[in-house]
Amino acid sequence: MPQTTAAASPAKHSAAVAKPSLTVYRCEGPAVVAPSWLNLACADQKMGIGQLRWSGWGEATAHATGSFWEYDCVPSCASSILISVPTAVTASGLVGGHYTRLHVTATPTPALPLDYRLTNTGPVAE
Repeated sequence: MPQTTAAASPAKHSAAVAKPSLTVYRCEGPAVVAPSWLNLACADQKMGIGQLRWSGWGEATAHATGSFWEYDCVPSCASSILISVPTAVTASGLVGGHYTRLHVTATPTPALPLDYRLTNTGPVAE
């Protein structure tokens, strides 16, 4: 009588499936995860946010604190002074693994736009 052996049981998949890292596009190149800085004026790079510390990155809405900076361009951009103030930032609008919206709350509030669309070529003021 032939001997029978138990069929090998399928291997159990014990590793958790990793969620893809969510990103934002910057003016300077490929999309990045939880950036520490972003230029908000891609054409002349005279305004941005930096020293960003994120919480909730990878969730539907991520928040950061840091600084908003801009060159005042007074009397001209060639002789401007860098101004930096505290800021809070919210990234939202997940589409295809990327955040697509950015809201900046600086204190004191700058005169420039505070809401941005995050496109594949960088932030666009609304």
